[in-house]
Amino acid sequence: MKHLSVKPSFLWLLRALPMPVIALLVGLLAGLLVWGVLDQVQSRQVSKIFGTELRTQLEQSSRESLIRFDRYMYRYVTTTRLLASHRRLAQYLEPLLWSPKQQVEPVVYRNFRPAWLPDLFGRSGLIPPSHVVLTDRQGRVREVYQAGKMSLPKELLGGIGDQLQDPGDVRTVLTRLADRPYLMVSDVIEDLSGFDMGTLVVLVPVGNAFLAASQRGMYPDRAAAALVDADEQRIVASVDPDVLPPGTSLGRWKDSYLITSQSLPQYEGSDWSVVFTTFVALSSVDKMSRHVRSFEWRQRAIAAFVFIAVYTLVIYLVSVRLNKVLRRMSRFAHRALGIQQPGFKRGGNQLLRLEEWIQQFTRLVLTAREELSRRYESEVRESEALKAAIMEASLDSIVTLDKAGHIIELNPTAAHTLRVDRTSAIGRGFADHFLRHRRPHHRWWRGSN
Repeated sequence: MKHLSVKPSFLWLLRALPMPVIALLVGLLAGLLVWGVLDQVQSRQVSKIFGTELRTQLEQSSRESLIRFDRYMYRYVTTTRLLASHRRLAQYLEPLLWSPKQQVEPVVYRNFRPAWLPDLFGRSGLIPPSHVVLTDRQGRVREVYQAGKMSLPKELLGGIGDQLQDPGDVRTVLTRLADRPYLMVSDVIEDLSGFDMGTLVVLVPVGNAFLAASQRGMYPDRAAAALVDADEQRIVASVDPDVLPPGTSLGRWKDSYLITSQSLPQYEGSDWSVVFTTFVALSSVDKMSRHVRSFEWRQRAIAAFVFIAVYTLVIYLVSVRLNKVLRRMSRFAHRALGIQQPGFKRGGNQLLRLEEWIQQFTRLVLTAREELSRRYESEVRESEALKAAIMEASLDSIVTLDKAGHIIELNPTAAHTLRVDRTSAIGRGFADHFLRHRRPHHRWWRGSN
Protein backbone atom coordinates (compact mmCIF):
# COMPACT_ATOMS: atom_id res chain seq x y z
CA MET A 1 0.00 0.00 0.00
CA LYS A 2 1.48 3.35 -1.03
CA HIS A 3 1.62 6.19 1.44
CA LEU A 4 1.20 9.72 0.16
CA SER A 5 3.99 11.98 1.35
CA VAL A 6 2.76 14.92 3.37
CA LYS A 7 5.38 17.45 2.28
CA PRO A 8 4.93 17.06 -1.52
CA SER A 9 1.16 17.16 -1.07
CA PHE A 10 1.45 20.32 1.00
CA LEU A 11 3.73 21.95 -1.56
CA TRP A 12 1.38 20.95 -4.35
CA LEU A 13 -1.52 22.50 -2.44
CA LEU A 14 0.44 25.73 -1.87
CA ARG A 15 1.39 25.82 -5.54
CA ALA A 16 -2.18 25.30 -6.68
CA LEU A 17 -3.80 27.89 -4.40
CA PRO A 18 -3.69 31.55 -5.47
CA MET A 19 -1.83 33.93 -3.19
CA PRO A 20 -4.97 35.92 -2.20
CA VAL A 21 -6.57 32.69 -1.02
CA ILE A 22 -3.46 31.80 0.96
CA ALA A 23 -3.35 35.32 2.36
CA LEU A 24 -7.00 35.00 3.37
CA LEU A 25 -6.40 31.66 5.08
CA VAL A 26 -3.29 32.92 6.85
CA GLY A 27 -5.16 36.07 7.92
CA LEU A 28 -8.04 33.99 9.24
CA LEU A 29 -5.74 31.68 11.18
CA ALA A 30 -3.77 34.61 12.60
CA GLY A 31 -7.00 36.46 13.40
CA LEU A 32 -8.47 33.42 15.15
CA LEU A 33 -5.28 32.92 17.14
CA VAL A 34 -5.15 36.55 18.20
CA TRP A 35 -8.90 36.48 18.80
CA GLY A 36 -8.60 33.47 21.09
CA VAL A 37 -5.89 35.16 23.16
CA LEU A 38 -7.52 38.58 23.29
CA ASP A 39 -11.00 37.16 23.93
CA GLN A 40 -9.93 35.81 27.29
CA VAL A 41 -8.19 39.03 28.32
CA GLN A 42 -10.81 41.40 26.95
CA SER A 43 -13.71 39.35 28.29
CA ARG A 44 -12.29 39.57 31.80
CA GLN A 45 -11.63 43.28 31.42
CA VAL A 46 -15.09 43.90 29.96
CA SER A 47 -16.70 41.93 32.81
CA LYS A 48 -14.70 43.92 35.35
CA ILE A 49 -15.58 47.24 33.74
CA PHE A 50 -19.21 46.17 33.36
CA GLY A 51 -19.39 45.18 37.04
CA THR A 52 -17.97 48.53 38.13
CA GLU A 53 -20.27 50.41 35.78
CA LEU A 54 -23.24 48.32 36.92
CA ARG A 55 -22.60 49.16 40.57
CA THR A 56 -22.31 52.83 39.66
CA GLN A 57 -25.56 52.70 37.67
CA LEU A 58 -27.34 50.90 40.52
CA GLU A 59 -26.22 53.48 43.04
CA GLN A 60 -27.23 56.29 40.72
CA SER A 61 -30.60 54.68 40.00
CA SER A 62 -31.21 54.20 43.72
CA ARG A 63 -30.33 57.81 44.47
CA GLU A 64 -32.59 59.05 41.68
CA SER A 65 -35.49 56.92 42.94
CA LEU A 66 -34.98 58.19 46.48
CA ILE A 67 -34.81 61.79 45.23
CA ARG A 68 -38.11 61.32 43.37
CA PHE A 69 -39.69 59.86 46.48
CA ASP A 70 -38.36 62.71 48.63
CA ARG A 71 -39.62 65.37 46.21
CA TYR A 72 -43.03 63.76 46.07
CA MET A 73 -43.21 63.79 49.87
CA TYR A 74 -42.14 67.43 49.92
CA ARG A 75 -45.04 68.32 47.64
CA TYR A 76 -47.37 67.20 50.43
CA VAL A 77 -45.50 69.48 52.80
CA THR A 78 -45.98 72.53 50.55
CA THR A 79 -49.63 71.65 49.86
CA THR A 80 -50.34 71.19 53.58
CA ARG A 81 -48.75 74.56 54.29
CA LEU A 82 -50.96 76.20 51.63
CA LEU A 83 -54.00 74.47 53.04
CA ALA A 84 -53.22 75.53 56.63
CA SER A 85 -52.81 79.16 55.59
CA HIS A 86 -55.77 79.19 53.21
CA ARG A 87 -58.26 82.06 53.73
CA ARG A 88 -61.26 79.74 53.61
CA LEU A 89 -59.95 77.80 56.61
CA ALA A 90 -59.15 81.02 58.51
CA GLN A 91 -62.67 82.34 57.87
CA TYR A 92 -64.12 79.06 59.11
CA LEU A 93 -62.07 79.17 62.32
CA GLU A 94 -62.82 82.84 63.09
CA PRO A 95 -66.13 82.35 64.98
CA LEU A 96 -65.12 79.06 66.63
CA LEU A 97 -64.08 78.85 70.25
CA TRP A 98 -62.52 75.55 71.29
CA SER A 99 -62.43 75.47 75.06
CA PRO A 100 -59.86 73.16 76.65
CA LYS A 101 -62.43 72.10 79.25
CA GLN A 102 -65.14 71.31 76.71
CA GLN A 103 -66.09 67.72 76.10
CA VAL A 104 -64.81 66.82 72.62
CA GLU A 105 -66.99 64.97 70.09
CA PRO A 106 -65.25 65.05 66.69
CA VAL A 107 -67.23 66.19 63.70
CA VAL A 108 -66.77 63.69 60.88
CA TYR A 109 -67.30 64.57 57.21
CA ARG A 110 -67.74 61.31 55.34
CA ASN A 111 -67.39 61.30 51.58
CA PHE A 112 -68.10 65.00 51.19
CA ARG A 113 -65.72 67.88 51.40
CA PRO A 114 -66.25 70.48 54.15
CA ALA A 115 -66.32 74.16 53.40
CA TRP A 116 -62.90 74.80 54.96
CA LEU A 117 -61.13 72.18 52.72
CA PRO A 118 -60.33 73.26 49.14
CA ASP A 119 -59.19 70.63 46.64
CA LEU A 120 -55.50 71.55 46.59
CA PHE A 121 -54.18 67.98 46.44
CA GLY A 122 -56.05 67.12 43.24
CA ARG A 123 -54.86 70.30 41.58
CA SER A 124 -51.26 69.43 42.50
CA GLY A 125 -51.56 65.93 40.98
CA LEU A 126 -51.08 64.21 44.35
CA ILE A 127 -52.73 61.10 45.75
CA PRO A 128 -55.68 62.43 47.81
CA PRO A 129 -55.30 62.07 51.59
CA SER A 130 -57.54 59.58 53.36
CA HIS A 131 -58.12 61.96 56.28
CA VAL A 132 -57.69 65.64 57.02
CA VAL A 133 -57.93 66.42 60.73
CA LEU A 134 -58.37 69.66 62.67
CA THR A 135 -57.11 69.55 66.27
CA ASP A 136 -57.17 72.14 69.02
CA ARG A 137 -54.14 73.45 70.86
CA GLN A 138 -54.27 70.46 73.23
CA GLY A 139 -54.01 68.02 70.27
CA ARG A 140 -57.60 66.76 70.62
CA VAL A 141 -59.38 65.91 67.39
CA ARG A 142 -62.13 68.41 66.60
CA GLU A 143 -63.08 67.77 62.97
CA VAL A 144 -62.25 64.99 60.54
CA TYR A 145 -62.63 64.75 56.80
CA GLN A 146 -62.88 61.07 55.80
CA ALA A 147 -62.41 60.42 52.07
CA GLY A 148 -63.34 56.74 52.08
CA LYS A 149 -64.89 54.04 54.20
CA MET A 150 -61.89 53.67 56.45
CA SER A 151 -62.30 55.50 59.73
CA LEU A 152 -59.63 57.55 61.42
CA PRO A 153 -57.03 55.23 62.95
CA LYS A 154 -57.71 54.65 66.60
CA GLU A 155 -54.18 55.75 67.49
CA LEU A 156 -55.27 59.32 66.62
CA LEU A 157 -58.68 59.35 68.25
CA GLY A 158 -57.18 60.29 71.59
CA GLY A 159 -55.05 63.07 70.08
CA ILE A 160 -52.09 63.59 67.84
CA GLY A 161 -49.44 63.96 70.52
CA ASP A 162 -46.52 66.31 70.72
CA GLN A 163 -44.62 64.95 67.70
CA LEU A 164 -46.92 66.78 65.27
CA GLN A 165 -47.44 69.95 67.27
CA ASP A 166 -44.68 72.34 66.28
CA PRO A 167 -45.65 76.01 66.18
CA GLY A 168 -42.55 76.94 64.24
CA ASP A 169 -42.57 74.64 61.23
CA VAL A 170 -44.38 71.95 59.31
CA ARG A 171 -43.90 68.49 60.78
CA THR A 172 -43.63 65.38 58.60
CA VAL A 173 -43.73 61.82 59.98
CA LEU A 174 -43.71 58.50 58.14
CA THR A 175 -45.34 56.12 60.58
CA ARG A 176 -47.54 53.05 60.92
CA LEU A 177 -51.15 53.35 62.05
CA ALA A 178 -53.55 50.40 62.25
CA ASP A 179 -50.75 48.27 60.80
CA ARG A 180 -50.64 50.43 57.68
CA PRO A 181 -47.99 52.97 56.66
CA TYR A 182 -49.07 56.60 56.62
CA LEU A 183 -47.53 59.91 55.82
CA MET A 184 -48.59 62.48 58.43
CA VAL A 185 -48.02 66.17 57.68
CA SER A 186 -49.07 68.86 60.16
CA ASP A 187 -49.03 72.64 60.33
CA VAL A 188 -50.38 75.28 62.67
CA ILE A 189 -53.77 76.83 61.84
CA GLU A 190 -54.89 80.34 62.71
CA ASP A 191 -58.08 82.35 62.40
CA LEU A 192 -58.38 85.68 60.60
CA SER A 193 -57.04 87.56 63.59
CA GLY A 194 -53.92 85.41 63.72
CA PHE A 195 -54.92 83.50 66.86
CA ASP A 196 -53.42 80.02 67.13
CA MET A 197 -56.34 77.60 66.94
CA GLY A 198 -54.50 74.30 66.77
CA THR A 199 -53.08 72.01 64.09
CA LEU A 200 -54.04 70.77 60.64
CA VAL A 201 -53.05 67.13 60.13
CA VAL A 202 -53.06 65.42 56.71
CA LEU A 203 -52.99 61.62 56.60
CA VAL A 204 -51.95 59.97 53.35
CA PRO A 205 -51.78 56.15 53.05
CA VAL A 206 -48.36 55.17 51.78
CA GLY A 207 -49.31 52.23 49.62
CA ASN A 208 -48.65 50.91 46.18
CA ALA A 209 -50.42 53.78 44.45
CA PHE A 210 -48.52 56.37 46.51
CA LEU A 211 -45.15 54.77 45.69
CA ALA A 212 -46.03 54.37 42.00
CA ALA A 213 -47.04 58.03 41.80
CA SER A 214 -43.75 59.09 43.37
CA GLN A 215 -41.77 57.08 40.81
CA ARG A 216 -43.35 58.40 37.63
CA GLY A 217 -40.79 58.46 34.86
CA MET A 218 -38.97 55.37 36.13
CA TYR A 219 -38.88 52.38 33.78
CA PRO A 220 -40.38 49.41 35.66
CA ASP A 221 -38.69 46.93 33.33
CA ARG A 222 -35.29 48.24 34.45
CA ALA A 223 -35.83 48.80 38.18
CA ALA A 224 -38.55 48.69 40.81
CA ALA A 225 -38.88 50.52 44.09
CA ALA A 226 -40.42 49.42 47.37
CA LEU A 227 -40.67 50.43 51.00
CA VAL A 228 -39.33 47.72 53.31
CA ASP A 229 -39.80 47.33 57.03
CA ALA A 230 -36.24 47.37 58.32
CA ASP A 231 -37.06 45.30 61.40
CA GLU A 232 -39.17 42.59 59.76
CA GLN A 233 -37.42 42.75 56.39
CA ARG A 234 -40.77 42.65 54.59
CA ILE A 235 -42.10 44.71 51.71
CA VAL A 236 -44.64 47.28 52.88
CA ALA A 237 -45.43 48.96 49.54
CA SER A 238 -44.30 48.30 46.01
CA VAL A 239 -44.33 50.10 42.69
CA ASP A 240 -45.34 46.86 40.98
CA PRO A 241 -47.37 44.77 43.45
CA ASP A 242 -47.93 42.01 40.89
CA VAL A 243 -44.19 41.38 40.66
CA LEU A 244 -43.16 42.37 44.21
CA PRO A 245 -46.23 41.71 46.39
CA PRO A 246 -46.40 43.59 49.71
CA GLY A 247 -45.92 41.38 52.73
CA THR A 248 -43.32 39.14 51.12
CA SER A 249 -39.92 38.68 52.72
CA LEU A 250 -36.94 40.54 51.30
CA GLY A 251 -34.86 37.36 51.31
CA ARG A 252 -37.25 35.78 48.82
CA TRP A 253 -36.04 38.13 46.08
CA LYS A 254 -32.29 38.05 46.65
CA ASP A 255 -31.78 35.34 44.02
CA SER A 256 -33.81 37.23 41.39
CA TYR A 257 -32.88 40.88 42.00
CA LEU A 258 -30.00 43.11 42.85
CA ILE A 259 -31.24 44.92 45.95
CA THR A 260 -30.11 48.34 47.17
CA SER A 261 -31.55 49.80 50.39
CA GLN A 262 -31.38 53.39 51.65
CA SER A 263 -32.66 54.82 54.92
CA LEU A 264 -35.14 57.67 55.23
CA PRO A 265 -33.81 59.62 58.23
CA GLN A 266 -35.77 62.76 57.44
CA TYR A 267 -39.08 60.98 58.00
CA GLU A 268 -38.18 59.06 61.13
CA GLY A 269 -40.46 60.32 63.83
CA SER A 270 -41.92 57.17 65.33
CA ASP A 271 -40.96 53.72 66.45
CA TRP A 272 -41.28 52.40 62.90
CA SER A 273 -38.11 52.00 60.84
CA VAL A 274 -38.58 51.89 57.07
CA VAL A 275 -36.03 51.84 54.26
CA PHE A 276 -36.38 52.75 50.61
CA THR A 277 -35.30 49.77 48.47
CA THR A 278 -34.53 49.52 44.76
CA PHE A 279 -34.84 46.19 42.91
CA VAL A 280 -33.05 45.51 39.62
CA ALA A 281 -33.90 42.20 37.95
CA LEU A 282 -30.94 39.91 37.34
CA SER A 283 -32.49 38.99 33.99
CA SER A 284 -32.19 42.60 32.84
CA VAL A 285 -28.61 42.68 34.13
CA ASP A 286 -27.82 39.50 32.19
CA LYS A 287 -29.51 40.97 29.12
CA MET A 288 -27.46 44.13 29.46
CA SER A 289 -24.30 42.07 29.95
CA ARG A 290 -25.04 40.04 26.83
CA HIS A 291 -25.71 43.24 24.93
CA VAL A 292 -22.36 44.69 26.01
CA ARG A 293 -20.51 41.48 25.14
CA SER A 294 -22.32 41.28 21.80
CA PHE A 295 -21.45 44.89 21.01
CA GLU A 296 -17.81 44.33 21.95
CA TRP A 297 -17.77 41.11 19.89
CA ARG A 298 -19.14 42.95 16.85
CA GLN A 299 -16.48 45.62 17.21
CA ARG A 300 -13.74 42.99 17.29
CA ALA A 301 -15.32 41.17 14.34
CA ILE A 302 -15.34 44.39 12.30
CA ALA A 303 -11.70 45.04 13.20
CA ALA A 304 -10.76 41.46 12.25
CA PHE A 305 -12.63 41.73 8.95
CA VAL A 306 -10.85 44.98 8.11
CA PHE A 307 -7.49 43.44 9.02
CA ILE A 308 -8.07 40.37 6.84
CA ALA A 309 -9.40 42.45 3.94
CA VAL A 310 -6.42 44.82 4.00
CA TYR A 311 -3.97 41.96 4.42
CA THR A 312 -5.53 40.05 1.51
CA LEU A 313 -5.58 43.16 -0.69
CA VAL A 314 -1.90 43.83 -0.02
CA ILE A 315 -0.95 40.25 -0.82
CA TYR A 316 -3.08 40.36 -3.96
CA LEU A 317 -1.37 43.52 -5.17
CA VAL A 318 2.03 41.97 -4.38
CA SER A 319 1.00 38.86 -6.29
CA VAL A 320 -0.01 40.90 -9.35
CA ARG A 321 3.26 42.80 -9.21
CA LEU A 322 5.26 39.60 -8.86
CA ASN A 323 3.44 38.16 -11.83
CA LYS A 324 4.47 41.15 -13.97
CA VAL A 325 8.08 40.94 -12.77
CA LEU A 326 8.11 37.22 -13.44
CA ARG A 327 6.91 37.70 -17.00
CA ARG A 328 9.51 40.39 -17.67
CA MET A 329 12.30 38.21 -16.30
CA SER A 330 11.14 35.26 -18.40
CA ARG A 331 11.10 37.39 -21.57
CA PHE A 332 14.56 38.74 -20.74
CA ALA A 333 15.89 35.24 -20.11
CA HIS A 334 14.39 34.06 -23.38
CA ARG A 335 15.96 36.91 -25.39
CA ALA A 336 19.34 36.93 -23.62
CA LEU A 337 19.96 33.26 -22.93
CA GLY A 338 17.42 31.49 -25.05
CA ILE A 339 15.70 30.00 -21.98
CA GLN A 340 12.22 28.75 -22.68
CA GLN A 341 9.49 30.85 -21.06
CA PRO A 342 7.47 28.94 -18.42
CA GLY A 343 3.72 28.76 -18.68
CA PHE A 344 2.26 30.90 -15.90
CA LYS A 345 -1.25 30.44 -14.62
CA ARG A 346 -3.22 33.24 -13.04
CA GLY A 347 -4.75 30.95 -10.46
CA GLY A 348 -1.53 29.55 -9.05
CA ASN A 349 0.69 30.75 -6.26
CA GLN A 350 2.87 33.25 -8.10
CA LEU A 351 5.33 33.52 -5.22
CA LEU A 352 6.17 29.81 -5.28
CA ARG A 353 6.23 29.85 -9.07
CA LEU A 354 8.63 32.78 -8.96
CA GLU A 355 10.83 30.90 -6.52
CA GLU A 356 10.85 27.81 -8.72
CA TRP A 357 11.50 29.84 -11.84
CA ILE A 358 14.38 31.74 -10.17
CA GLN A 359 15.92 28.42 -9.15
CA GLN A 360 15.54 27.19 -12.73
CA PHE A 361 16.89 30.48 -14.08
CA THR A 362 19.90 30.25 -11.72
CA ARG A 363 20.66 26.70 -12.84
CA LEU A 364 20.39 27.71 -16.49
CA VAL A 365 22.64 30.74 -15.95
CA LEU A 366 25.24 28.57 -14.25
CA THR A 367 24.97 26.05 -17.06
CA ALA A 368 25.37 28.82 -19.65
CA ARG A 369 28.35 30.19 -17.76
CA GLU A 370 30.05 26.80 -17.73
CA GLU A 371 29.32 26.41 -21.43
CA LEU A 372 30.84 29.83 -22.18
CA SER A 373 33.87 28.97 -20.07
CA ARG A 374 34.38 25.74 -21.99
CA ARG A 375 33.99 27.59 -25.27
CA TYR A 376 36.55 30.18 -24.21
CA GLU A 377 39.06 27.54 -23.14
CA SER A 378 38.54 25.71 -26.41
CA GLU A 379 39.10 28.87 -28.40
CA VAL A 380 42.22 29.69 -26.36
CA ARG A 381 43.60 26.22 -27.03
CA GLU A 382 42.84 26.55 -30.72
CA SER A 383 44.50 29.99 -30.79
CA GLU A 384 47.62 28.64 -29.04
CA ALA A 385 47.80 25.71 -31.40
CA LEU A 386 47.45 28.01 -34.42
CA LYS A 387 50.12 30.34 -33.07
CA ALA A 388 52.49 27.40 -32.41
CA ALA A 389 51.90 26.07 -35.87
CA ILE A 390 52.61 29.47 -37.45
CA MET A 391 55.81 29.91 -35.45
CA GLU A 392 57.01 26.41 -36.24
CA ALA A 393 56.38 26.75 -39.92
CA SER A 394 57.63 30.32 -40.37
CA LEU A 395 60.94 30.91 -42.23
CA ASP A 396 61.39 34.21 -40.43
CA SER A 397 62.92 34.54 -37.02
CA ILE A 398 60.20 35.30 -34.47
CA VAL A 399 61.05 36.16 -30.87
CA THR A 400 58.39 37.05 -28.29
CA LEU A 401 59.45 39.24 -25.37
CA ASP A 402 57.67 40.29 -22.23
CA LYS A 403 57.55 43.84 -20.93
CA ALA A 404 60.94 43.45 -19.18
CA GLY A 405 62.66 42.29 -22.36
CA HIS A 406 62.86 38.62 -21.46
CA ILE A 407 62.29 35.94 -24.05
CA ILE A 408 59.07 34.07 -23.57
CA GLU A 409 58.89 32.31 -26.96
CA LEU A 410 60.95 31.91 -30.13
CA ASN A 411 60.52 29.76 -33.18
CA PRO A 412 63.07 27.26 -34.53
CA THR A 413 64.23 29.71 -37.21
CA ALA A 414 65.10 32.30 -34.53
CA ALA A 415 66.87 29.65 -32.42
CA HIS A 416 68.94 28.62 -35.43
CA THR A 417 69.74 32.24 -36.31
CA LEU A 418 70.75 33.17 -32.76
CA ARG A 419 72.52 29.82 -32.32
CA VAL A 420 70.79 29.08 -29.01
CA ASP A 421 68.74 26.26 -27.65
CA ARG A 422 65.06 27.15 -27.43
CA THR A 423 64.68 25.73 -23.94
CA SER A 424 67.71 27.54 -22.51
CA ALA A 425 66.86 30.85 -24.25
CA ILE A 426 63.44 31.23 -22.74
CA GLY A 427 63.62 33.57 -19.77
CA ARG A 428 66.91 35.20 -20.73
CA GLY A 429 67.24 38.93 -21.39
CA PHE A 430 67.26 39.49 -25.13
CA ALA A 431 69.31 42.73 -25.11
CA ASP A 432 71.93 41.52 -22.64
CA HIS A 433 72.81 38.41 -24.61
CA PHE A 434 72.23 39.24 -28.22
CA LEU A 435 72.82 43.02 -28.52
CA ARG A 436 75.99 43.48 -26.50
CA HIS A 437 78.03 44.70 -29.56
CA ARG A 438 75.37 47.26 -30.53
CA ARG A 439 75.27 49.70 -27.71
CA PRO A 440 73.20 52.40 -29.39
CA HIS A 441 70.52 49.87 -30.04
CA HIS A 442 70.86 48.78 -26.51
CA ARG A 443 70.35 52.28 -25.23
CA TRP A 444 67.42 52.71 -27.54
CA TRP A 445 65.87 49.56 -26.15
CA ARG A 446 66.34 50.74 -22.61
CA GLY A 447 64.96 54.12 -23.49
CA SER A 448 61.95 52.62 -25.20
CA ASN A 449 61.14 50.71 -22.06
